[in-house]
Amino acid sequence: MLNIDDYLVAIDDVEKRSGLDVLWELPDELEGRVESAKNVKWVKEVFYTETEPPVVKRKPAPTPKPGPTLTTGLELKIISVTSPIRKGNTATLEAKTNPGAHCTITVYYKSGPSGAQGLKRTPRADEDGYVMWSWKVGGNTTPGKWPIKVTAELEGKTATEWTEFTVTGY
Repeated sequence: MLNIDDYLVAIDDVEKRSGLDVLWELPDELEGRVESAKNVKWVKEVFYTETEPPVVKRKPAPTPKPGPTLTTGLELKIISVTSPIRKGNTATLEAKTNPGAHCTITVYYKSGPSGAQGLKRTPRADEDGYVMWSWKVGGNTTPGKWPIKVTAELEGKTATEWTEFTVTGY
């Protein structure tokens, strides 16, 4: 009979081997507790009972919530970024700000700011406030977690938002 205890590893172990940061959106203290634990009881409750073979129970994906209504001042929110992404592939970042805002993006790698063609665009947000960039992650990019800075400017006001994405090997 399958003994799931023999196959459990902490998320920290998976992260070390893969170069990914699995629960990066959690507060650091909670992330550390969750990622370092091997929770046998939870795995047994979620994945199988003693009388059934292992079955993965999946929760339905949450319904996306609309972003904030942008009515006063200059606001900026990063909606999505491709992460993790393998080097050599195309990443995309989408943000929302005030309509007409002039926007820039900078992706920082180990070697410094990226000069990828798709990042050189400085678009204005569309009538709904959305702006998007797509760029190729170079084949020589060092795998790891890299910061991204997005800036929006409109009528003398500036907003900056930071995020990060994870680049993996081929």
